[in-house]
Amino acid sequence: MTDSIRKPLPASHAIRLITSVCLLSVVAAALIWPDPLLFPLILAVSLAAQWEFYGLAWKGPSRLALKLTGLVLGAGMVLVMAQDRHLGALTLCLISLWVENVRFLAAFGTGQKTGQSARLTAGLLYVPAALGLLFDMSVTEIILILLVAIAADAGAYYAGTLFGKTPFWPKISPHKTWEGFCGGLAATVAAVMMYGTIFGTASKGGFFALGLWLFFAALLGDFVESALKRHHGVKDTGAILPGHGGMLDRIDSLLAVIPAYALIKYSYPMFG
Repeated sequence: MTDSIRKPLPASHAIRLITSVCLLSVVAAALIWPDPLLFPLILAVSLAAQWEFYGLAWKGPSRLALKLTGLVLGAGMVLVMAQDRHLGALTLCLISLWVENVRFLAAFGTGQKTGQSARLTAGLLYVPAALGLLFDMSVTEIILILLVAIAADAGAYYAGTLFGKTPFWPKISPHKTWEGFCGGLAATVAAVMMYGTIFGTASKGGFFALGLWLFFAALLGDFVESALKRHHGVKDTGAILPGHGGMLDRIDSLLAVIPAYALIKYSYPMFG
């Protein structure tokens, strides 16, 4: 989710829109024909974003074996969650944890630095475990989640670009503004209420609360990824998506919105 302190729309805005339309076309195809397309799409997105996450943790060619191990475990995570085998997903997390434990033991026993533990497991939980929850949701619910990410991002981006002048949290993301925050919040709540009124079963008040909850989840996801990039000294996690940066840059809010919605889904279903 992005916004910026008030300035004209950048020249790359057209490229950003074209990339967004292409991505939405692919996603729409996967939702129309989920049986052959949804699994490979989620798998591809998961692997790309997970690779970028490990690229932040272990720059360049370093720790290539660990990165590949993480990708194999991540692919397995998507596969077992697609088959509704959540114990299998937990087992893969435990395997990754014990790979980390063996690394820690070997490093500690030879006097090497041991401060890089848990990154392999974190990559599994951060990306494929979150995306895997989509397999337990209906097409209607997946569209809602995508709508939240789009509304939060577009509302913040345009409100911040056109009206932004008050920095929101410059330590974490210097270009985000309170005006962008308000735009993203309003757009998200409005989108969730309209969508819920048409397709949902809860009250308008329930969808208002859901819109607030999911917007703050999207905001959290965006800030966490921004903090990770600033911590590691990079502007984007990659360059796979013209105008957007990396795959992780594009799905940062989704990775928080998905589990946030899943919590509501399992405790208070709002869609039939």
